[in-house]
Amino acid sequence: MLGAGIKSDRTLGTSGKLSVSSTKRLTAQGQNLSGGDQIFTARSIDLSGSNTKASNIDLTAHLGDIKLTGTTINVDKIFKANTPQTLYTDQAKVTAAGFNVTAHNLSNVHGQISQLGDGDLTFKLPGWLDNTHGTIATRSRNFNISAKSLN
Repeated sequence: MLGAGIKSDRTLGTSGKLSVSSTKRLTAQGQNLSGGDQIFTARSIDLSGSNTKASNIDLTAHLGDIKLTGTTINVDKIFKANTPQTLYTDQAKVTAAGFNVTAHNLSNVHGQISQLGDGDLTFKLPGWLDNTHGTIATRSRNFNISAKSLN
């Protein structure tokens, strides 16, 4: 477990910032819990299979993919992901009040991306979006997707 703001009774508090960085690949596939923000920065990021809970989350992969395959992520406020390659949310459940995603491609095969806030949801992907058997849902009135190819 990686945790910040964990109380002595092992419940999650309302504060605590978790910041993890690597000059190479960052892998955190267990529990990633914080009462406050989480920041993950590396060449590539793999949180596959993890259970992640934060107030805000910021994932930045400088060169490679961000893999969230099979992950359960609950973010109270903003889920932010930035990669020049592919964001994988295959078989994942990602829930947040808002999303700020910059990626070349998005793979959401059998995945669930749910925006609970009412702000606009926009995915601008220069590459492709594969949402085969996946769900992307929002409470927003404005939902915009642009990609070179959609599946």
